[in-house]
Amino acid sequence: MAVGIGAFTSNSILNGTSLTLTRPTGIVAGDVLLILATNEDNADPPQFNALTDRAPYGEWGDSTPDVHVAIYWKVATVADESAGSEVVTADTSNDMAGWFIRLINVDPDQPI
Repeated sequence: MAVGIGAFTSNSILNGTSLTLTRPTGIVAGDVLLILATNEDNADPPQFNALTDRAPYGEWGDSTPDVHVAIYWKVATVADESAGSEVVTADTSNDMAGWFIRLINVDPDQPI
């Protein structure tokens, strides 16, 4: 089976440091969960703070384009199957947007 997007949620805020992303529906242990976060800060990285229990894939951006993007991932466990949310925090107050994505049919032994 092909890797696909099982579900996703998104949110955005104006001039803030904390962005709440609701977990997508249908999470089962073994799914790969991605969080993509963006903001419009004019400083050099790092801009986003670490997320508990999530591996950072990377953060990109600097003061020239005035935008930052960060990606975090994890393989879902049974604890992730219940409804909930994650909060992404940034170092400075700016417009923020983010997506919480549930990937399906990913090899959990080599997810990324």
